[in-house]
Amino acid sequence: MRRSAERSPALHFPLPSSFRLLGVNAEIIAIGSELLTPFRQDTNSLYLTDKLNQLGVQVVIKTIVGDSRERLVSVAQHALFRSDLVIFMGGLGPTEDDLTREAVAEAWGRPLTMNVSMPIAAVLLDLGFGSATVKSVPLLARTAGLLAHLAEERLRPVGFAMAATLYEPAFAVVVSWFARGRDRALLTVTLVAGLASTIFMPIEAALLERLGWRSALTVLAVVLGLITIPIHALLLRQGTAHASAAVDATAASLSLGQAARTAVFWVLSVAFLVSNFATAAVTTHLIPFLVDRGYAAATAAAVIGWTGAMQLAGRVLFVPISARLGARVMVAAVFVAQALGIAQLPLLARVGTLVPFIVLQGAANGMATLARATSLAEIFGARNYGAISGAVALGANGARAVGPVGASLLLLGLGSYPAVFWALAASLVAAGGAVLFADRSTRAGD
Repeated sequence: MRRSAERSPALHFPLPSSFRLLGVNAEIIAIGSELLTPFRQDTNSLYLTDKLNQLGVQVVIKTIVGDSRERLVSVAQHALFRSDLVIFMGGLGPTEDDLTREAVAEAWGRPLTMNVSMPIAAVLLDLGFGSATVKSVPLLARTAGLLAHLAEERLRPVGFAMAATLYEPAFAVVVSWFARGRDRALLTVTLVAGLASTIFMPIEAALLERLGWRSALTVLAVVLGLITIPIHALLLRQGTAHASAAVDATAASLSLGQAARTAVFWVLSVAFLVSNFATAAVTTHLIPFLVDRGYAAATAAAVIGWTGAMQLAGRVLFVPISARLGARVMVAAVFVAQALGIAQLPLLARVGTLVPFIVLQGAANGMATLARATSLAEIFGARNYGAISGAVALGANGARAVGPVGASLLLLGLGSYPAVFWALAASLVAAGGAVLFADRSTRAGD
């Protein structure tokens, strides 16, 4: 890294010496009609290739394109789907024939937006603000830009469709169907659903490469409809009605209105909101936190992957542990486990390893999904579980959406990542205590 700084200080890479991006393929596209003449040589791509190779990145394709928007759009569309990393050079200046930004935006089907975060971050740095504060400014700007883009693209029907097909409605069917063995049924659903990304990510990648994203989405939609709609129409409708009658005869249930007039409903709603907020915040900010402490970015990303893998183990352990503790104590234990996992991060220098964080945070996150379903069904009954669960999920899923931005605001206010993690851990302990000591007279049937 020292040699690169001596050759070109402006292009020095501020990365740990162990940083590697093994298995990543890169493509370099140089723009400019002058590069297609015998009077100008493309030396920039040679320099970039050298630096990318030092980082473990293999450059597989180099392309030179003249100042033609149509040709650049065509080249960019192919590059964005066949390469992991695409670097554009040239065509980014103030002259009229600099078309790179517009062409890439057209190729990707996204509008151009102005990034004002870097000048603001530079001013804050000059005024003496800490690096944590400065780094949170681009994150806030990117999140705001994403929300604005989603609003502009009008993707609300997609969100509605996802809300109607993910865990909450599936859990509602399982709870109404299984009066006994409910925990195991919920576990089966989450374990099978947890394999969705493992199975479909390679399929989706192949479809994207061969068909493009629009056709790939169409194919996936057709497959989803052909497989799931007949099953739901022929099996679930009749089975749910039959099971609901059996459940209604053996257990009393509260309506959503009745549940909302109990203290435990609001305690659980706030507790799961805090839990989801903390999970989203830690997942988003873990990589910059670890990189600041000398970990390679690839290692930090792997930690997130290992944490996700531990969710499966947590879900497997949930059923036997919950059978011993009961739903209410189990929910409190999950929140405390999440707090203990997050507390490992500010203590990382003393602990010396990320294994406790991975085990505690991953297992607790996996259990949290099941804990919400089982606790609501046990406390409020099964008949109106769907409405009650949906009301609780409204706040919990909203917290997951604002978690990254909220953590950035906490970082601005508290000034350091350890302070943020301690605050999140303390809030989870408080949530667990509130659930544990909430008024038990609100239990359905009392």
